[in-house]
Amino acid sequence: MKHFVKSFIFLSLISSILCCAISRESGVKMPSEIEPADTIRYVDKGNIFEYEMVKEIDLGENVYKAWFGKDGEYPRLVKHYGEVGKPGLASFYTTDFNRASEIEVGTLYPSPDAEYTGMTNVIGSPATGGTMKMKFVLLDRDGNEIWEKEYEKEYHEGGGSYYVSDKGIVVEYSGKTLTFYDSKGDKVRGVELLYAGVERGITGGFFSKDGNYLVVRVHDPDKEIFSTGTGAMLFNNLGVELWRFKTEGNNACAVYISPKGKYIIVSSVNLGYDEQGIYRSLERTTYLLNREGHLIREYSNLLSSIADFSSSENYAIVFDATGKGKRAYLLDTKTGDRLFKFSLMGTRWHVNNVRIAEAGKLIGIAYDNKVELIQFNGVKAWSQEVSNPEDLWLSDDGSKIAVRSENKILRFEKVN
Repeated sequence: MKHFVKSFIFLSLISSILCCAISRESGVKMPSEIEPADTIRYVDKGNIFEYEMVKEIDLGENVYKAWFGKDGEYPRLVKHYGEVGKPGLASFYTTDFNRASEIEVGTLYPSPDAEYTGMTNVIGSPATGGTMKMKFVLLDRDGNEIWEKEYEKEYHEGGGSYYVSDKGIVVEYSGKTLTFYDSKGDKVRGVELLYAGVERGITGGFFSKDGNYLVVRVHDPDKEIFSTGTGAMLFNNLGVELWRFKTEGNNACAVYISPKGKYIIVSSVNLGYDEQGIYRSLERTTYLLNREGHLIREYSNLLSSIADFSSSENYAIVFDATGKGKRAYLLDTKTGDRLFKFSLMGTRWHVNNVRIAEAGKLIGIAYDNKVELIQFNGVKAWSQEVSNPEDLWLSDDGSKIAVRSENKILRFEKVN
């Protein structure tokens, strides 16, 4: 999982939403199209603000991904592809961007702000199929080992994912259970799943940045897990299930959670086929819920393939990757109202990253070969050509920008 969520996922739509643990309150705004007449549209008047590049940092070769910590500006963690037949490398950096350590890694599971990182490696594998010996290690922000666990996994067994919080809580999904561990590696709680399979079960999730909540998406077309069908589930950091949100169909698509877990976004899609199995239609729905599991707003004709919340949780930005133009909407999370829409027409690839600078009333977007800032009133503030921009950081006042461009970090600061 590149991990904010950039996969081609085939999932399901709901036209009437209920959850076995959630009921709609009177007054909840019901399904609506995502094109309100009063939505502010995107306006391009050229660059209003001026930024200059103040630093260019070489990260070395074969960079896969960089994670910016809560201190921002510089990456805290960088993963490099391994050469053929060799493991990848993870580089851990201090806040002033001195390398703290570099280790060989298999799969990484960083917490939202890279305060902790989970790592798995294969330590013994049969030539063809059979049982693999695995090791999970929890590392601190400087790459020092805190605790480890060895386990076995069948070669074709489903599951085997980890979710790590910025408090050091680790959740292991084995394909049969969700197991919660504290920061010392002691087991807190196990949640038994009723069914396990390669394409069913928990298929992704995120911790809130405060480390208190874990939201996961549930993929279960035969409704054999938790009797929920497909949708999302919310847990606290002790492994207690708080609620489950059900969507009717084949799959749950994507889930996102705000920094303190106050709001959750769930997206789903339904691919329609005729009797000959030929694809004929695509239905998309996105839902905005609060921490209690109550539906704030349901948006039809919207698939949120990437999203971000503001620091105060008052705003969310959602992108719809379907169609020729990549549509984006700024949402008021309290009401679910759409504040403005814009479309990145002609975008050849998907949007790589988005960030909200709430104090600066700006949205940062990395897509194609460009980084762009858009004001909350829909007017473009600034754009810059950048080769293959991927990971993006934006200060809350919008005065500083850092972006990974292939194997480099480019830092920009506002001039006027």
